[in-house]
Amino acid sequence: MKLNYRLFRLSSIFILITLGLSIMLTFFTIQNEITKFICNISLNIFAGAIILFATSLIEYFSYRRKDLESIMNFILKYQNCFSKIKYLKETKYLSYSEYKEKFKKQDNTIDKKIKLRELCDEYNKNIFNDFDEIIDAYLNISDINFNDFWAIYDDIRFIVNNKSKKIKLYNEIFKKIYDEASNIRNLSYHLNIYKTSVVNPIAIYDKIREYQKNIFCEKSTIDIEKLDDERMQIIESGIPCLTICDKNGSLFIYNKFIKYLDDKYIEIGKMAYFDKNYNG
Repeated sequence: MKLNYRLFRLSSIFILITLGLSIMLTFFTIQNEITKFICNISLNIFAGAIILFATSLIEYFSYRRKDLESIMNFILKYQNCFSKIKYLKETKYLSYSEYKEKFKKQDNTIDKKIKLRELCDEYNKNIFNDFDEIIDAYLNISDINFNDFWAIYDDIRFIVNNKSKKIKLYNEIFKKIYDEASNIRNLSYHLNIYKTSVVNPIAIYDKIREYQKNIFCEKSTIDIEKLDDERMQIIESGIPCLTICDKNGSLFIYNKFIKYLDDKYIEIGKMAYFDKNYNG
């Protein structure tokens, strides 16, 4: 698209210059062989610029649609990756001393203490729902290569308000997705250590619980049966969500980052197809 955009702008400039020059030489200067010669050359360049203008414009709109559709496909790809992240529920785990007391264990030797700590860690890990699966989902996102994604940003151009539209795309889509993946890479540094060496699962549990505030929205609800329009929209759109109930009430939880990407997918679709009613 970048080449067609430049050819379109270049041909537009040639059209304006050659047309203006031809008009000036024809109507506002004394006619002689030199002015007629220059005017003929100018008109020939004008005719070629018109053809270049038309072909570059047609190809521009073709590549514009392809690039925007590619962005939509990438959004779907990243939605799928983030949808595999399950919400890590708050869990009452046992400290080492609580574990010893609960199971009446003694650690009067170093070997017993080491073994007992391993058993305590294994116990806590097993009560964290989908713990290994959640970790793997984060690690998969941390391995995503964004080169092709950024190549689209480099190529895409807009005839009208190019700078402002590219800045909007950069901030709301490209940078937004890349920054979230970067946050997960930072988290994955600790997850990789956990996967390859002996690390207390409670520390990883706390890090995941802290990070997931970035991508999950928690809303308290008094009556689960009376869901508001936003919750019904989330459920109907297939965005991962769940309801957790306990003695203190209930929480409606959904992946707000997927919801954000879903909204951006529709927004880009409206641009790609020039359809204000496009809904995905």
